[in-house]
Amino acid sequence: MVPVSYRALAADPVDDATKARTIAYWVTTGLVVFCMTGGIFELLGLETTNEGIMRLGYPSYIIPALGLGKVLAILAILCLARRHEPPRAAKEATLARVEELEARG
Repeated sequence: MVPVSYRALAADPVDDATKARTIAYWVTTGLVVFCMTGGIFELLGLETTNEGIMRLGYPSYIIPALGLGKVLAILAILCLARRHEPPRAAKEATLARVEELEARG
């Protein structure tokens, strides 16, 4: 006999662990993107941003390249984030095994 939890798993396509993983993924992605938004200010050439980067020892000609790199990284992260789906292969394998056991009787 198959435990009830597997049948409940089969009825609900998204369980609590998957929801938690998805929320954690989006929160982390949002924080990373937020931290990289300074690249926009580097591309705009704001004086305070330029002074801060030059105090770190970077030459002034590299600042726009850093900004462009950050903006392109933000776009890449968000494009990949749109395709993100939590892994469900293990869950599908478990359900297939349960159905196989039920078929045997």
